[in-house]
Amino acid sequence: TYVAESGARSVIGLIAIFFALAVMVVALEPTLRQNLLNLGK
Repeated sequence: TYVAESGARSVIGLIAIFFALAVMVVALEPTLRQNLLNLGK
């Protein structure tokens, strides 16, 4: 049962990490796009 629990825990950890990354990307996207547009000028 320990292996199953650790496996589920690692999967949950990966999901949490990807969710955090997705939230960061969505939050930073407008700022990054603005910076790219400014650099493009």
